[in-house]
Amino acid sequence: MSERSGIVLHNFEIEIDKNLKELVYQYSGFGFSKSLLTSQELSYANLFKAIDLGPEYNRICKDLELDIEVAVEYTKKYVLHLIYQDSMNFIYPSKKALKELHGQEIKGQKIEDILNEIFFKTPPDLLNQLSYIEGFFTSKQIRQKLETEYDWNSIEDEKTLISKSVEKWKRNQKKTGSFYPLYIKYATRKSRLAKSLVKPYQKIKNFNQELLNKQVHFGQFIKALERVKYDTSQDIWSFEYNTHLFMLQKICSYEDIDKLDNMHFLVLASFICVEDIRLKLLLMDTLFKNHSWSHYKNKLPELFLLSYVIVPFLKEFIKDKLMEVIPESVLKATSKTDNKENEMKMISLKKQLYIYQTLKTENCYSGESLISEFGIDIKHRLTVTDGVKEAWKYIDKVSQKINEDPLNVFNKISKHLGQFESFLDLYNKDELTSTFKKWLEVGVFIANQDYIYTMMKTNQKNNDKELEFKSVSDLGFSGKTNDDLMKLSLHTEGKRHVNQKKLNKSIGRELAQLGIDINKLKEISRKYNCSVTIESNNIIYKTKQ
Repeated sequence: MSERSGIVLHNFEIEIDKNLKELVYQYSGFGFSKSLLTSQELSYANLFKAIDLGPEYNRICKDLELDIEVAVEYTKKYVLHLIYQDSMNFIYPSKKALKELHGQEIKGQKIEDILNEIFFKTPPDLLNQLSYIEGFFTSKQIRQKLETEYDWNSIEDEKTLISKSVEKWKRNQKKTGSFYPLYIKYATRKSRLAKSLVKPYQKIKNFNQELLNKQVHFGQFIKALERVKYDTSQDIWSFEYNTHLFMLQKICSYEDIDKLDNMHFLVLASFICVEDIRLKLLLMDTLFKNHSWSHYKNKLPELFLLSYVIVPFLKEFIKDKLMEVIPESVLKATSKTDNKENEMKMISLKKQLYIYQTLKTENCYSGESLISEFGIDIKHRLTVTDGVKEAWKYIDKVSQKINEDPLNVFNKISKHLGQFESFLDLYNKDELTSTFKKWLEVGVFIANQDYIYTMMKTNQKNNDKELEFKSVSDLGFSGKTNDDLMKLSLHTEGKRHVNQKKLNKSIGRELAQLGIDINKLKEISRKYNCSVTIESNNIIYKTKQ
């Protein structure tokens, strides 16, 4: 059985065959220069320099008219951020096992201290973050919320959590990314402006007030984050992923927004497939600056290829390379055990901690730097025009599709990636890229009938004629029907058959020049039930099973 590992796309994980990963690495042309890395210690800076995103990434950037140097910098930062997030994912037994290595160090820091950086010690430590939201919560209110969240036999002793709460605590004890869920659950409900930050388009009555609400909350949010003592990049990412605040702020600043037609709004909404905040905003700026609407309309497959193939597989590629360059000295003196399997697990866990120690020196996002970098004035009250509303509608529609029906979306991606392996040897790179993009265009943005039915019922209930779906194409992005998918499959299978016939013909000519009768080889193969090959003037046979 082939070894498998997970690829995470938009908070959804699909399993990928290890051999397939290697083939996608080859297709993308990723590079990693070990010569830039010292044998003594790995650093964020020299790791950053060692990464080469490859020719396929550069080609996509050119097609999307992006500044390649800027795009490469953004993508490297984001991918290293993703690996950093992965490096903090320890299941409870692994965390417990690492605690047994008390006193051992990784890059000059004791393992127990590293774990204290990554995890809260007790539920009160987690809930006390609410006190950072100035003017929102008193100590008494935090204690009440703690009692609501977790069941205790004695509130004074965290060791008396009952079993159900213990399991909940195991899931929620990681520090990074923990502030946003608390904020969205408690702070927005207490706010006099609105009960929710994530309000569906159909339920918004006052768009100017809703955007102002997002602005006020973000200002309050990043002010609270300044007091948090761990990397808050994931919290800021979560705020943007759920509210689209930066995207909407930028859209409001473009004068051309009221001149766009529906297809242009679809192109704009497609950018939410790009998970890195910086790269998404760079795409928007490039689109409006170059007035590239008609060009971008035909480049959606490139956007899908970048978001669903290049970036997630680049992350896996760099993780694989990182595991190869960790100094041997880190892996010595693990646990006191004679069990070889346990020893290998501990080595793997120490490698994971080493990666964490290497990448924690750089935070991917901070609220203030993003605002400054992209010229967003969070304090300025913007007016939501008809064009902004239309863009908002399409963004919300595509976001719902990705978040409410991820299984349908990513099953299709997984299927297409699986087909990729069988075509790799039979196509040149240009043909393969074209086929790959067609697969993504066909499969990624098809909504299933259940989803369409649900949305239509919702719209009828809300009397929202403007959003009524009449066909799959109304959901946005040029998704194909099942018949079209079948035609594409037959087309690619047909090409493969033609290529195989050409290959067989070429082999036949080569064998004839050597004086070998290919029909005789076939006859011998059938007679003795074996495969026959010619290698360096030797005849090699292998009996078929």
